Amino acid sequence: MLCKIYRCFPGHRTLSPIEHVWDVIGRRLQTLTVPHSEDELWQMVEREWKDIPQDAIRPLIDSVPKRVSSCIAVRGGPTSY
Repeated sequence: MLCKIYRCFPGHRTLSPIEHVWDVIGRRLQTLTVPHSEDELWQMVEREWKDIPQDAIRPLIDSVPKRVSSCIAVRGGPTSY
């Protein structure tokens, strides 16, 4: 499978799909019991990561070209994403 490679503006978090995935994981973790150890926290993160359906991640990945175009259009400034 061939992939297009897009250069991102450094530090432009709105371009990175993983930032949105971490947000989903963070919101899910806030609904759970506070972990008692760092190991327990990582187990919880891994469990939530595995529970995110691919149909929730695919649109984030598919939106990267639009995000990059939007960022270029505003010369690295704030976008609507």
